[in-house]
Amino acid sequence: RTRQHGDAGTLRDDLARTIDGVHEPIVASDDHRRLFAHTSWVMSSNPSRRTNEAHAVHRLIHHGRMMITPWHDESVSQHGFPTLSRYVEWYWLPILGPTALLALRRMVSAFEWYSNGYESHVEELASSLGLTYTEGTHNPFTRAVSRLMYFGVVRGTAHSLAVRTHLPLVPTTHLQRLHPGLRASHDVFVSAERECAARPSCP
Repeated sequence: RTRQHGDAGTLRDDLARTIDGVHEPIVASDDHRRLFAHTSWVMSSNPSRRTNEAHAVHRLIHHGRMMITPWHDESVSQHGFPTLSRYVEWYWLPILGPTALLALRRMVSAFEWYSNGYESHVEELASSLGLTYTEGTHNPFTRAVSRLMYFGVVRGTAHSLAVRTHLPLVPTTHLQRLHPGLRASHDVFVSAERECAARPSCP
């Protein structure tokens, strides 16, 4: 219920079948790496941060409802990938976790109909994700959204939860923690997507 508000080889083979002419990986530029390696995309060592974020999420919920608005970031939109893209599903999933990523994508998908944002019934949203929501900070839905906030994917504003419509390239710090096969495929994937975007006939 919403209301409008204003193994690596296999992957390489799949990419080769999909994107003609891409045979060698092109490493993502150092400029892009530096752009997205700043502190807002690196986990904090502060042990109280997760607790603070859970309370921040809780404060955005009023009478069981929460306003959700799009967070447009021009630099991320230019060099990153849409939140609903395959890149986010394959490379941000191991970092954010399946529950948090599903919540993120569900919230963003509604912007197709409510481009300026919408008010969501939190219990209903949580239930649609297979989660429970109870008043307070110790419930699966709040923990999932808190995790998104922890990684800088969403943020609280004065009146809403702002949700990124694009995510950047996975920072090197996090990329190094991925499974070797997935990590090895990363730059191949990015190269293929860039090549595809440059061709009008590419699906």
